[in-house]
Amino acid sequence: MTGRHLPSGRQLRVLLAATVLFAAIFAGRIADTSGTAGLTVLYVLPVVLVGVELGRLAGIGAGLVALGLFAAGMPFASTPVSALAYLARGATFAIVGAVAGHLADRLRVLGESDRISVRHFELARDLFCTASFDGYLTQVNGAWERCLGWTREELMSRPFVEFVHPDDRAATVQEAAQATRPGRSAVFTNRYRTKDGAWRWIEWSSQTDPERQVIYAAARDVTERKEAEERLRYLAEHDPLSGLYNRRRFEQELTRELDHSRLRGSRGAVLLLDVDGFKAINDSLGHATGDEVIARLGATLTERLRSGDVVARLGGDEFAVLLRRVDSATARSLAADVQALTTEGLATLVQRPVTLSVGVAAFGPDAPLGLDELLSRADDAMYAAKRAGRDRLAIAGEPAGMSEPAPAHG
Repeated sequence: MTGRHLPSGRQLRVLLAATVLFAAIFAGRIADTSGTAGLTVLYVLPVVLVGVELGRLAGIGAGLVALGLFAAGMPFASTPVSALAYLARGATFAIVGAVAGHLADRLRVLGESDRISVRHFELARDLFCTASFDGYLTQVNGAWERCLGWTREELMSRPFVEFVHPDDRAATVQEAAQATRPGRSAVFTNRYRTKDGAWRWIEWSSQTDPERQVIYAAARDVTERKEAEERLRYLAEHDPLSGLYNRRRFEQELTRELDHSRLRGSRGAVLLLDVDGFKAINDSLGHATGDEVIARLGATLTERLRSGDVVARLGGDEFAVLLRRVDSATARSLAADVQALTTEGLATLVQRPVTLSVGVAAFGPDAPLGLDELLSRADDAMYAAKRAGRDRLAIAGEPAGMSEPAPAHG
């Protein structure tokens, strides 16, 4: 039969021995001319053994047949009987034994299944648990201790949301509330605190049993995957040398700000900055020094500008800044400060003056510009500053002759 094992050597030996014994006893019964049932007790043992082994092999079918025949009320009294009735009694004992064998085999299988399930629960690499509707873990496997460092007693002693990162708690509480709905299953990710204070990303899958008011959940530690995703996202949006945003991310931020300006009437400005004589620095001092100039300039811009401003390296020695919520005068002042700090901070690095040419283009309700037009205006202003003698600040829309030299520095 499909899914069943063939009889083992032991089972075959038991069946053969019991059958031979029963045949010998039955032969003795036929030879007995007294007509009594004196050998009844003797044949009980072999026929029951036969029945037990048949029950293990035949499965539920033997059990159903046995129950039917047993209910029919076969005689068991020790009264004079014929050989045929004697054989019928033996068959009844065999079938009753089959029921016992079948039930014993099923109990053994169920017991083994339970032991395997418990062992799988404990040794699984995934985090298995059950949780009550009032927010407590009621059962956890060993993977929890290995992953987070907390003991089972610690994990189950207080609401599980207390182990969740503060930024993820609201979403976790919402998911847990939805999980109590009948037939609800959920998949989500949050961060759990380890016993040493670190945070691990945990990805959850859960199923609810509303009758028992239990949530069954399986989870896995996806911290390495999350960190890899964050690194890829960082590399996709940042310049590796300066650590600033790259052109792609800068244009995304500028597009959002221009949309906000059109909706709310806010003002702002874009600065384009270019290092004067950067090629000469590379040629005379080497590319390692040139890279250090780029990195230090990025740090200077980040330190000087406000946290809400956006700083990016567009490529080479060209940088861009988005100044949010500023008027032209404030933009001019911030650009001048950046020029002064750059000259001061880089002079000791290259042992010569390092200056910037800066172009400024403002936007707002009275100057509703698109992305390309705004960047083009800032770029034109920057090159106007270079043509005017470098180390200058030029404002888009103003005559080139009005380009300002950078303030004098001590």
